[in-house]
This record gives sequence, C-alpha cells and structure tokens, in this order.
Amino acid sequence: VQGQLAPGEDFLVTNPVACFSTVRASVGAGSGRVSVFPTHCTKAYTAVRRTLQFFGVTNRDVRVTITSAIPMGKGMASSTADIVGAVEATAQALEKSISAEQISALAISIEPGDGLMYRGMVVYNHRRGQLLEQLSCAPNMLQLIVDTGGEVDTIEFNRIPKRYTREELGIQAQALALLRAGIASADPLSIGQAATLSARVNQRLLPKAQFTELVGRAQTFGACGIACAHSGTILSLLFAPENTRGFAQAQASLSRLDYPVLQTHSITNW
Repeated sequence: VQGQLAPGEDFLVTNPVACFSTVRASVGAGSGRVSVFPTHCTKAYTAVRRTLQFFGVTNRDVRVTITSAIPMGKGMASSTADIVGAVEATAQALEKSISAEQISALAISIEPGDGLMYRGMVVYNHRRGQLLEQLSCAPNMLQLIVDTGGEVDTIEFNRIPKRYTREELGIQAQALALLRAGIASADPLSIGQAATLSARVNQRLLPKAQFTELVGRAQTFGACGIACAHSGTILSLLFAPENTRGFAQAQASLSRLDYPVLQTHSITNW
C-alpha cells in the first residue's frame, strides 16, 4: 500500500519477499579508497563512501561485491537493497554499530527508497526517510510477481507531484486500515484487498496496461488480491498458502501468455 496519509505526508508499506541482494565487504589498511563490483552499482559506491564519512574513517580501503537476484528498474527496491546492504556490510566489516534510523538517513541522502532497513513490515515515508509505524511481520503468502514490461526511473517518478484527490486519500486510508487488520489477524485476504485498493488508485499515476486482465486472473484462481510496484512495472498476485492449486494454475496460465513471472513468498520472520 502506498500514497499519502494526508496531503504532503507520503507513505509506503513494505512487502518483504524472498528475493535478495547479497553484499560482501572487506576492509584493509589504506587511504579511504572504495571499489564496488559490479561497477555499475554507483549508488552502492556512494553508500560506502558516506558510511566511511559517517564513522569518520579515513585510513581504510573498502572492497564491496554485490550479487543480486532482484530485477532492476521494476520497482522492487533493487537500488535500496544494494544501498542498505552496502551500508550494513561496510559497518560490519569496520566492526561498527549502526542503527536502522542512521541507515535510513544515509540511504535517503542518495535517493528516495524503501524502508527495508527496518525489520518486519513498516509504514515508511520514502521521501523523508522516516519510519511512521512499525507493523508486525507479514503472514505467509505465496506471490506470483509479474513483470508488465519496461523500466521506471524511480528518482524521476518520485519527483512528480501526486496530487491525490480527496476520494483517493480516503481509499488509501481504507487500504491502510485493512492492511493493519490483516497483519494483526494474519489474514491474507484482508491484505490482498488492501493491496488491490491501493493498486487501483495507482493506475492513474503509473498505469499498467495488463492490470484489469491480471485482476481477472487473480479472481479466477482464487488469489487474495493483487499488489503493484507503485513506482515500477510489477504486479504481484497474492495467494493464501493453502491455495497451492490456484497458485500453480495461475502460474501455468501466465506462463502460456509469455509473461515474465517470479515465483516467491512473503518473508514471515524478517
């Protein structure tokens, strides 16, 4: 769920899934040189630089290697995962402690991002890097993540004024209330309904041509709802864990249509 709690107060709710970026850092004596591989991970490079500055470390060189299974440019927080991973790995390699709040401040200084430096599901202001509410962990849900095509520049998208209508703000408030209730009662159906409401509002801002079709398929195969990457190209069909048959049928149906599909699940102990 994503939107505004009130005009100007942006928020998103994280959706932790089993898809990871792994960051390894090693440090040695030196003069503050930083090397990051792959070299195109420039945001992670900046994150390491700012972590060294944060700790006031000038006599160490840092080498970072990133291996990521998260698709880039799709709204799945691939950049945030690299940035947060780079900060945490560098801090650990330096044998320093750093809090989630401090990581958030470093990350938001690079770009608007996800609140995944906090464990569990959280309500997070992705423009200001502020934790708004700590929710519990997600209940177990199966997810079919569908790439609807193309890429989105998250930084550019977040610069666009959203100007939600009063009706849209009301729907987002309803979605957030449903989500809170669903997490509290471990009810995938309430969570799916909340995600679908928020995804419908987002169609005005970043429409996905396949949205109506995929909502129909979600209903056909008994999904609890459909989540979207509000600043990306992803739609995710959400299933209760016991609906393995519907999950398998939906996956087969989407595969026949040549949609790129990632089969995953919610992380219940993050």
